[in-house]
Amino acid sequence: MSAGGGRPGAPVLAFAAALIVAAGIAPARAAEKPAACDTPERRRLDFWIGNWDAFDVGGPKTPSGRARVEPILGGCVLHEIYEGADGHAGESFTVWDAGRRVWHQTWVTDRGRLLTIEGRFEGGALTLEGPQYADDGRRDSIRGTWKREDRGVRETAEISEGGGAWRPLFDILFLPHPEGGAMAGSAENVPDARETITRLNREYIDAFLASDVGWYRDHLADEFVCIESDGTVLDREAFLLDAAKAPAVADYALKDVRVRVLGDVALVHATGAFTRRDGTKGRSRYTDVYKRMDGSWKAISAQITRVAD
Repeated sequence: MSAGGGRPGAPVLAFAAALIVAAGIAPARAAEKPAACDTPERRRLDFWIGNWDAFDVGGPKTPSGRARVEPILGGCVLHEIYEGADGHAGESFTVWDAGRRVWHQTWVTDRGRLLTIEGRFEGGALTLEGPQYADDGRRDSIRGTWKREDRGVRETAEISEGGGAWRPLFDILFLPHPEGGAMAGSAENVPDARETITRLNREYIDAFLASDVGWYRDHLADEFVCIESDGTVLDREAFLLDAAKAPAVADYALKDVRVRVLGDVALVHATGAFTRRDGTKGRSRYTDVYKRMDGSWKAISAQITRVAD
């Protein structure tokens, strides 16, 4: 969310070490990255990772704060450090709780505020909700949403005070911070179209492997058409139904990606080497076409060609 305790003593540490030895866990193994953190669900919020300038949507064209979001603990947790231009600061820890099938975030500030919110992804947006208590004990509710946008990441929040009606709390757009500089002076410091299309191309493949229909709903134009390698033509709805099925491909490695931007239209030509779930391998080439619509890039067509081994 944007806008104290001491260290454990020696007895506590000794007891923890004894538990590790008793469980037969070698220290070297304890340092290994847990395999569970490599799942597609845990990677869904990775679009928030980065060094950002925060801008109030509809506000001044100068940053209202800075945010750094990075994976920690073997990639299992996203750690956010937020510094407001007004001196306000806070940190959050966001994690996918696989046992309960929910995303969880704990947010703390230098003003003694604590917020714990939970929720799930719907399409490409993560919505988390939970209680926050005022100093007088009043229970408020906070609801935040994170969504990838063409130029960065947008975080919006609403508040319900004491069970009242929801009202906007803040609306922030995170834009990439120029490396090595102070706060950006303008919201014009954004990735160019080539970088955006390159990222979307990678996400398109990731969504295919993860059967992430929500990503496709957010990024395919209504007029989208896919021509498959066997000549089958799928419109948007037929493609979404097909994308929901577990793919026969277990891995797809991109090679020779070429992006061309022609005004409001962009072309992606790429080759990929894939491994099927039965272990056999193959190659394919494809051409995707994107068009800028209302400030966002949408895929309008895809054509796949199978390459003989």
